[in-house]
Amino acid sequence: MGTNVRSSRGLTTRVFAALALAAAMAVPMAACTLGTDYPTILDIPAPRADTPMNADEVKQATDSLISDRDQLSAETRAADPKPQSAASNSAKKLGKKKPAAPAAPASQTAAAGAATQTAGADVKQ
Repeated sequence: MGTNVRSSRGLTTRVFAALALAAAMAVPMAACTLGTDYPTILDIPAPRADTPMNADEVKQATDSLISDRDQLSAETRAADPKPQSAASNSAKKLGKKKPAAPAAPASQTAAAGAATQTAGADVKQ
């Protein structure tokens, strides 16, 4: 009786192992399906029908973009009369000041001072 249970468990383990192996192989194979979704490497696109913009058209497009930007910026300022950064708002809420810029260590300052003092110290004769 004991051998039947053991052999049944071994068979079940082998079946699950075979299914796991088949699933592991099926995933990469499914990712490699062939299709016509992408052009081939040597496909060259057709020549463009329109010509590139000349200098006047570029200037007109640039001016249009600048005016659109200025208009949107003005609308934003009108909607929010006191724009503040998130960092300054959170610092004000907490009652903290912004941290000062870190000072250079004294060794670097002394080395820089010595370098500037010796520059041009060679006297031409």
